[in-house]
Amino acid sequence: MRIPFPALFMLSFALLAACQPAATAPDAPPAADPTREPILASDLLLRQSSAELTFRWSAPPEAALEPKLFRLIRNEAEQSLQSALSEAKQSQAGAKAGGFPFRGNEYRQAWTIMGETPTLITLSSETYTFTGGAHGNLTQQAILFDRKAGSKISFGDLFTNPAEALGALTPAWCKGLDAARAEKRGKEKLEGFSDCPPLADQVIVPEGEGQISGLRVLVDPYVAGPWAEGAYAVDLPVDSVQTLLKPAYSKDFLPS
Repeated sequence: MRIPFPALFMLSFALLAACQPAATAPDAPPAADPTREPILASDLLLRQSSAELTFRWSAPPEAALEPKLFRLIRNEAEQSLQSALSEAKQSQAGAKAGGFPFRGNEYRQAWTIMGETPTLITLSSETYTFTGGAHGNLTQQAILFDRKAGSKISFGDLFTNPAEALGALTPAWCKGLDAARAEKRGKEKLEGFSDCPPLADQVIVPEGEGQISGLRVLVDPYVAGPWAEGAYAVDLPVDSVQTLLKPAYSKDFLPS
């Protein structure tokens, strides 16, 4: 059968297109593996309640986009549950032996998405624990995850010279902390809580959707102020460290 020339041309074009490799966005994260075991919505929540312990852990849906990241924080949660349960049972046994009341322990941790770019996913968490005493304890954490490498990195790993980056951010950090303190206590000077703690000792998490537009410093109670003042959060601009970013991460930060 003779194929008309226009139809033959279109057929040849279609065959040529089919032979070309599929185009992928240069900055897209690695493609998901369709053979991996799916992460269910119920996996994002871990909770248990008993007379000894109330435990609750949660992760944001975005964590499921990176199975290695999710398994990392989920495994840590399961270990925390076992440790908290063991500690609670020991406290309960001690209270019974000593003849004094036992107050059930608590462990609550919630992870929140802070930043998501083609290369990075950043999360922060707030963990409240109570094991008896006048009040509980509050700690904050952050995870920076390189999506292309498939591994967790530190804040310093973003830069060619981590020490120089921290030095460049320190003036804005101290100024921002002083402003945050003034909002809580006015001009009052509190002994032991008026200096600027080293930035290197704090939790720093990049934040922004699509591109990183800022850095948030998370400060636990007793670091910058007494328990009554609670935790502090200080936002820093990224422009002072823009030139210190490693090439692998420079496109993920909003240009200054």
